[in-house]
Amino acid sequence: MLKSKILKLLTVIGIIATMATAQEEEERWALFATINTQLDMPLFWGGNKITNLEFVNGTLPNGLTLNTTADEISGIPTKLGTFEFLLKGIGKMKGLICDDENCQEVEVEQPLLISVELFITEQAPKLVASLTGKNIDWEFPTAYTIGRNSGGIMFVATGAAPISFSLESGALPDGFEFSEGEVVEELGLWLYHISGVPSEVGKFEFTIKATNAHGSTTQKFEIEVFGVEPKIISDALPTFTLGKDSAIWSAVLVMGEDVKLSYEGTLPKGLYIRAGSGAWGWDEIEIWGTPTEAGEFPITITATNKHGTDTKVLMLRVIDPNSTAIKNTPTRKTTAVSFAGIRNGQINLNLQAGNYTAELYNLQGRLVGRADINATTGINATGLRTDNLGRGVFILNVKRAGNSVLRQKISVR
Repeated sequence: MLKSKILKLLTVIGIIATMATAQEEEERWALFATINTQLDMPLFWGGNKITNLEFVNGTLPNGLTLNTTADEISGIPTKLGTFEFLLKGIGKMKGLICDDENCQEVEVEQPLLISVELFITEQAPKLVASLTGKNIDWEFPTAYTIGRNSGGIMFVATGAAPISFSLESGALPDGFEFSEGEVVEELGLWLYHISGVPSEVGKFEFTIKATNAHGSTTQKFEIEVFGVEPKIISDALPTFTLGKDSAIWSAVLVMGEDVKLSYEGTLPKGLYIRAGSGAWGWDEIEIWGTPTEAGEFPITITATNKHGTDTKVLMLRVIDPNSTAIKNTPTRKTTAVSFAGIRNGQINLNLQAGNYTAELYNLQGRLVGRADINATTGINATGLRTDNLGRGVFILNVKRAGNSVLRQKISVR
């Protein structure tokens, strides 16, 4: 799935009027637009349009300007390429301050520093198997388990809207079905999903065709459906950068039926790891934090179900961009914070006594809810409600003293 950086936002404590002097928080966005096509693109934070936009530095694409009256990037881009620039703005959203007994709704006004990576693409459609850049990292998923809901194979296309999709040749595994293409207006991309529950094992090659008013294109894809036995597909854990805050929600690719994951090994200082149930109902390995030491750290991953066990030693690497030397003196950190489910439309957390901030993001990295919690030891209601979110997958981020202590995908049904 499309992955974009989930960024830290200011903790709200006490009277919200103090937000007028809040420190700027950084957002990193990847956006897409089509050459020689009118663009009027607002930016959003917390579901609301960002206002008071200002240009800080960088290069806007030829033909585009920052419309400070409408608070939009506007114009007709006339040059292909990737353009990076920095904007300032004010984001507004409603938030909650909660104690043990009740919650108070407040309006948060947050100064933002927005790093934008804008891709100007051809008008003719183009299907891509991956999207990589400074602010985006997405790759077409290729492995699935028989009998397990795929969550949707996602294809991505650039080009002028609208774009239609069709199966040009080959065959999908039995159990998969086509769905309609949709445009993600905030990103400027077209998405197409194939969803379902595969009912046959094997490798499957097929070609997808994308068509719009300016032409058509085809792209060959290959996926593999694995059996019910546990199988660790990954050959390594993600690579982290020294001093850089990162979060990997599915750090290990594992196939099989009802697989339970566990790990052994020592993490570098500043990184956290969790093995447990993820948003789609099966176990995942999640790693997040800000590493403070470089090196190579072997972690043993074990996948188990009623059909067997698979074990693999995977290397986690932390690189120092300013040095070729590698240190290896790791110390493991753990956290007692855990997700305690959704009850009566409200997210609950298992916490130790103290003050926390809970944030909820959608999968595009947009903040959709937040609350401060004065917690007692045990299960605490966060005040974050899911009634109006609709069905889908969201990212729950919990912070204490400004540091993230839990990042987890949750499913709202």
